Amino acid sequence: MGFLAHSDVVPVEPGTEKDWAFDAFSGKIAEGFVWDRGTLDMKGTLMAVMEAVETLLNKGFSPERTLYLAFGHDEEIGGQNGAAQIAAHLENQNVRFSYTLDEGMVVLDPDLSPTRKLLGVIGVAEKGYLTLKLKTRGQGGHSSSPPLRTAIGTLCKAATRLENKQMPATLAGPTGSFFRYIGPDMPFGKKLLFANQWIFKPLILLTLKKSNTTNAMIRTTLAPTMIQGGVKENIMPTRAHLLVNFRILPGDSVKKVVEHVKKVIHDDAIEVEISQNIISEPPPISSTDSKGFFNIRKTIAQVFPDASVSPGLVIAMTDSRHYTNISDNCYRFAPFVFSPKDIPRIHGTNERVSIEGYTRAIQYYIQLIKNCAGKE
Repeated sequence: MGFLAHSDVVPVEPGTEKDWAFDAFSGKIAEGFVWDRGTLDMKGTLMAVMEAVETLLNKGFSPERTLYLAFGHDEEIGGQNGAAQIAAHLENQNVRFSYTLDEGMVVLDPDLSPTRKLLGVIGVAEKGYLTLKLKTRGQGGHSSSPPLRTAIGTLCKAATRLENKQMPATLAGPTGSFFRYIGPDMPFGKKLLFANQWIFKPLILLTLKKSNTTNAMIRTTLAPTMIQGGVKENIMPTRAHLLVNFRILPGDSVKKVVEHVKKVIHDDAIEVEISQNIISEPPPISSTDSKGFFNIRKTIAQVFPDASVSPGLVIAMTDSRHYTNISDNCYRFAPFVFSPKDIPRIHGTNERVSIEGYTRAIQYYIQLIKNCAGKE
């Protein structure tokens, strides 16, 4: 088994430093929390794993199976020099994992969980990643006599077309499994709905599309993020480009996204180019019938006895994708309870982890190691 984590963190947004209750990189322990950038993403997990291993070693624990701790240093910028290199080295050493465990999903508290009960979600899949550059040319000259079609206007129309014609939504894959698992714990109306997805699929999809988060669970999403063109406010740009970021749903692919974009835009004046920064196909969906999934689920039940458990889809990326060639399954779960107030703290202001939550995370990893590598 491989425990994955990354030690790098995102920066604090300039101008927001004074909004923090305590210095963002102080590691201040106050009010029952550890305050620091990275406590949630994901140094809290990294430290909890190491605390668990150290605790077990001090008690004389000897694992019956080999455990690896694989900590990258550049996940926030793609992991190419961290996790990717670690995985390549292990592959050269003919190392293969039965499963890996990384960040991704958490325990949702009743206010965040759709079941209104504690819900531990184990990420069995994550989305792929792609950015497309849409490029076009326009007629230059003075802005006092512009052409009817401008370079920036052309790109804006393309963005509007893409937003109005999204890639298809689906309940196939881990999202469908997620709702099948949690269905029995939901209120009667929703229980009826999700227990009969084959009948109510159109209504379910219509409901899920209304929320940004649930919409991201059922389709490949697109987000126009950057547009560039022009050098001065009164000069028409002769060149302009637009960056559109895609998070690719398992079942879709880079090729499908490119074909969709070209078909929807349907404009010979726009060139569609793949940005070479980060390109990631959706990794394989991990099994819910494996020993690894069983161990993670069992440990959640032991440490969070009031929580039900479900597989789920991670809508962002993790370092797990670099290990798919050397691991039978890749799971994504961190043993922290999240409330609605915690979500904005990830990559945001006043990131923190409770002392109680951190202690329980250590207990979780101790128990998981015993479950997966102790004497049977």
